[in-house]
Amino acid sequence: MTAVADLFPETVNGVVPVRRFESTLCDPKWGNPRALAELRPQWNASSGEWVIGWFCFVEKASADEWLHGQNTPQSWPWYRPGSQPNGKELDVALAVAARALKIVLTQIKEYAQPEAAKAADELIERLETEARKWLGAIN
Repeated sequence: MTAVADLFPETVNGVVPVRRFESTLCDPKWGNPRALAELRPQWNASSGEWVIGWFCFVEKASADEWLHGQNTPQSWPWYRPGSQPNGKELDVALAVAARALKIVLTQIKEYAQPEAAKAADELIERLETEARKWLGAIN
């Protein structure tokens, strides 16, 4: 069955949910996850493609690449708005973004405390599992 988003992707801007992944390991004082990752789909009507922004947080370090079309450089070296994952198929674009996010999480976790690094590893595994599901959905 074809979903409405597949037939009319230009109508679902804001309807496509953010994919949020939180670690089970939480901060003992506040109860917040020690690591989290988000994939933020957005339909770009001018290019006819899905653009996937992302955000990740491990302990006190965070990175994002989600301000589509804003070419203002940020203070971290991996901020590349012109290189955000995109694609005609939402599932493919999500899978590409998930794998890009895995690379950034792998870099960030090296600077985190051991417990937070374990939380990041948990997210990395979950992102890979979801990426494989998204890629399997197009076969």
